[in-house]
Amino acid sequence: GSALRALVLDDLHFADDASVEMITALAGADALRDVAWIFTLRPGEGPAAAAALRDTLEESQRLETVVLRPLDAHQLAALVAGLGLPLDPVDTGQRLLRHSGGNPLFALETLKLMLRPDAASGSLPQPAGVGALIDRRLRQLSDGALALARVAALAGPDFNPALAEQVLGRKAIELADAWAELEAAQVIRDNAFAHDLVLDAALRSVPAA
Repeated sequence: GSALRALVLDDLHFADDASVEMITALAGADALRDVAWIFTLRPGEGPAAAAALRDTLEESQRLETVVLRPLDAHQLAALVAGLGLPLDPVDTGQRLLRHSGGNPLFALETLKLMLRPDAASGSLPQPAGVGALIDRRLRQLSDGALALARVAALAGPDFNPALAEQVLGRKAIELADAWAELEAAQVIRDNAFAHDLVLDAALRSVPAA
């Protein structure tokens, strides 16, 4: 029949609290109980109401979370090859992994700039739109998580828990929540910055003084 079976709401992180509160009410309405709701949300982003929506759906056991993993070097190489670009797929895939962390959007925006006639050789370009997106993600971090990210960015390979304790004046155990927040926001991965673009954004966030 023509009955409504599913609703897909993309980019929930752009919605305001009032809109998400309305969605929460609709998703919990008995009249729409048979409707499948599909939401997409960037990690570490979104209004406070989006977190409340997630908690509501989890409590009612109506939420199934699907985490989209970043592309690996092989998959990025396949992407480059599939686009038919005049670039070495294997080498470009490995460079894109370090640069973008396997984020498809970041990788595609970087590839666009690489193909421009005025593109510089050597280091990969930094798409302005991607930089703005990552800057916004960092601004949404708690003060403690942002401070830890800044210390890690400035310290580079010398970063370790002992250094973070000394600079921030807090014990390592007290920094655990901030570290977990950075991982959830895909800023930190495997005890290092997820990719070069987020490292550059963390360095930009450090006050000039």
